[in-house]
Amino acid sequence: DRWSDVADALSSKLHEAERESRADRANSDVYAAMIKSGFGAVEVSRESDPFKYPYRVKYIHRRELFWDWRSTEPDWSDARYVVRKKWYDADFLVQWFPKHAELIKAATRHADWTQFFLNGNVANADLMNHFDQGVRTTLDDIEWRDTENRRAACFEVWYRVFVRGVVLPWPGGRVLEFNPKDPQHRAIVASGMVQPKVKVFSKLRMALFIGAIRVMDVATNKRHFPYIPFWGYREDLTGVPYGLIRAMMAPQDEVNARNAKMMWLLTAKGTIIDSDA
Repeated sequence: DRWSDVADALSSKLHEAERESRADRANSDVYAAMIKSGFGAVEVSRESDPFKYPYRVKYIHRRELFWDWRSTEPDWSDARYVVRKKWYDADFLVQWFPKHAELIKAATRHADWTQFFLNGNVANADLMNHFDQGVRTTLDDIEWRDTENRRAACFEVWYRVFVRGVVLPWPGGRVLEFNPKDPQHRAIVASGMVQPKVKVFSKLRMALFIGAIRVMDVATNKRHFPYIPFWGYREDLTGVPYGLIRAMMAPQDEVNARNAKMMWLLTAKGTIIDSDA
């Protein structure tokens, strides 16, 4: 029947998305990280490269993610922020942020970029302002710029803000935020089909930083972070994640100590001399 055809079509598209985005490989990698170290994450987002599949599912190493440690929900639904730090080549960042091209080039080319500006290489007031932010920050240079390899670290900050606004509760449980600029929303409210309500809810924003310099801060229509955490074990008091490797560290230390002692006994030479020798 018609609904069976719709289900088959949706299943086909789902299998295509899983295959083309390599979701199975991402799940395999994050499962390994979850078992070994206790934590891993998967990114689910739209692909920016127009020549690739529209969606991407990638495993994210734990060294790239920083999150709100006050969060207790396993899906980070109550976390105030999630930060991802990733290193990029300077020419890549220049293409993404052309307005900050001079700053990126200066930060990744000159070890002492203070002298670069003192020599009169100031393109505009904004560039000087960003440079001042970079000088006043407590973030060490080694944490975000590499002049030897011409690279810089980009910090992707997803943070949650709480607002008071009008929502439209639709029949069936769906809720939409009222947009006064949308003529359909205004028409629906005027017709009395739904009763608008004032509620407090959270919204996600995304900011991009190159070091201490904010290059972007935009609102999003997302309800959840694009990073999905996978947990192994977590300490009850601190919430620190850990995996099966932690339990094997003490036995391994014992084996290492025994091997070291055995090798010392095999290589040590002792001499016994009597008093009347």
